[in-house]
Amino acid sequence: MKGHKESIFYVPRFIFPLIFSIAAICPFILLRVSDRFYHLIGNQHPSHFLGLILFSILASACTLIMSAPEEHRRKRTFQICSIVLWGIFLLSVVDFILNQMVQPYTTPQGWRTSDATLRFRYKPYVQWEGWFLGDQTHWDTREKRFVQYRMDHNGFRNKTDLQTADIVCVGDSFTVAGSRGERTYPATLSQLTEYDVANLGRGSYSAQQELEVLRRYALPLKPKVLIWQVFEGNDLEEAASYQDWRDGQQHSAVRKAHRKYKIAFKQLLNRSIILRTLRRIFMPSKMQFGYTPAGSVDQVSQNRGWPPLKASLTEGIQLAKASQIRTILIFFPCKASLYQRDVKRPGMATLVEELAQNLDIDFIDFWEIYRTRYLQSRQIYYWFNDSHISDAGGRLVAQVLAETIRQE
Repeated sequence: MKGHKESIFYVPRFIFPLIFSIAAICPFILLRVSDRFYHLIGNQHPSHFLGLILFSILASACTLIMSAPEEHRRKRTFQICSIVLWGIFLLSVVDFILNQMVQPYTTPQGWRTSDATLRFRYKPYVQWEGWFLGDQTHWDTREKRFVQYRMDHNGFRNKTDLQTADIVCVGDSFTVAGSRGERTYPATLSQLTEYDVANLGRGSYSAQQELEVLRRYALPLKPKVLIWQVFEGNDLEEAASYQDWRDGQQHSAVRKAHRKYKIAFKQLLNRSIILRTLRRIFMPSKMQFGYTPAGSVDQVSQNRGWPPLKASLTEGIQLAKASQIRTILIFFPCKASLYQRDVKRPGMATLVEELAQNLDIDFIDFWEIYRTRYLQSRQIYYWFNDSHISDAGGRLVAQVLAETIRQE
């Protein structure tokens, strides 16, 4: 009877090692075969990918421990733990040495200063350069590029201090995107048209801040054309954040500390050459999307960032009209709205176009232009591992704008 009970609860010794070994390799199989799983991990904080690696190491260690005879498992546990800890230590040392051999992309200390209305601005003539791998995970070296930034007397990415300009370009980081200053779309537009073009874009700015840039910097240049750029990925979030700042709303100390920790930890992991290599092996050819689409027309119109964004665009366009400045409103989608399966035109593009029609100004939808090129020739105009348009994408923007400007 006793033997019969033992047979009921008997589990073959190979079962647990089999379960642990499957668990160890399953995440990386899913990364290769499942787009959904890839984008879930690939678009998040790099610590999520590190977590998968540590999980696989733990599952592999459990496999080795459980496969040993019961009387040897304590000794095997000590051996495996020692090997894992020493291995992590040695890899960290090697990673640190390799990192010292590469000039990183870093911004100089004190390159920004606070501003009562703009929230922050860049200091005059600040400059930096270095090897840049993208703003998503920084783990894929296939588009490693040397980036140079040089600012003018107002802290904008212009090679000279302009006193007047035929065209002014206002926007966020998409307006300053380019491996070098001459490869931004405003600089390329200047080359194509031979007009003086002022690049007044600044990364992380909201529509409210761009309105202030229009008042403070653009209108004094007495331009004939204003190009105002809108981005689907974070313009709604930035508009809401700026409104909170203007209203005096403060985040809790815990939330601020957590955000600083996430940024610092992400920067540390992003510089790991070993993690880049592992990611390249297990996630070899998929695109990093980063920002998620803003959603349908209803979702965008109900977003609390839409009213201040719309109000700022409306006020700025009316100011330009009062000064007899022709305005061209341009829309950039996030990469997921262009290159994922079964995509639809962003609801934000529809709303911005309706706003342009109501104000009787030109509108250019680069979702339609980029999507058409992609369907025809599979040409991608965004960096593989970055949320911004590539140098080729910026050149296409400049060509389309040059044609539009020449039409009138």
